[in-house]
Amino acid sequence: MIQEERLKQILAMIDKNGLVTVEDLTQKLYVSTSTVRRDLAELAARGLVRRTSGGAVALSDKSVSDPLAPEMRLDNGSAARIAARAAELVPAESCIFLSSSPAMLPLARALWDKKLTVVTNSVAVAETLCGHARVYCCGGLYQERDNCFTGVDATYFLSYFNYDMMFFSCTALAPDGMLEYSTPQELSIYETVMRRAVKKILLCSASKIGNTAQYNLLSADRVDILVTDAEALPQSLRCQVLTV
Repeated sequence: MIQEERLKQILAMIDKNGLVTVEDLTQKLYVSTSTVRRDLAELAARGLVRRTSGGAVALSDKSVSDPLAPEMRLDNGSAARIAARAAELVPAESCIFLSSSPAMLPLARALWDKKLTVVTNSVAVAETLCGHARVYCCGGLYQERDNCFTGVDATYFLSYFNYDMMFFSCTALAPDGMLEYSTPQELSIYETVMRRAVKKILLCSASKIGNTAQYNLLSADRVDILVTDAEALPQSLRCQVLTV
């Protein structure tokens, strides 16, 4: 069964029941746990479901029945355009960091032919790049919700590398130019990698510009390049901006 067929079945189950678990999906779809988690990460990246501990739930009472519809495919949306523009910045054989943000999945696919060394704390990113890059995925405290590793062990591992580029995202880019997040768990990850990275590159769609989130964690002054599809940006931004 190809991935798009599985995604459609998973959405149908969520439509019917309101939620699914990784355990149920492995039994009903006859696939591995890692495959199910990768599929749920893809659906979350497309904005179709919300990950939970052990599975996923519908975003709202309004169901989405067809993941094949063009407007629902991440590859046809702003995330894919931003990823393609960001990939143009990466020289072949570079060493880069990709965060656990869903925005990194289309970027990972866009980098398949670059012969890169990629370091990440994201299980989904590592799985996407296996066979296409030299991949290092850190260990640490596993976070089911985001399918990634955080904590002291993760930051210790990530501190070993020198990065040509760091790619990351945010929950919101506030009007005052601060990067805000729904949880603080990856702050230590970002701080560690930023100290070791030559270029810090933020991927941020227009839907995040001018919004706020619960945790005000980083200043956009730490960013070297912003890749976005937004036309209007906070006047406080001082970094280079690449638009798509």
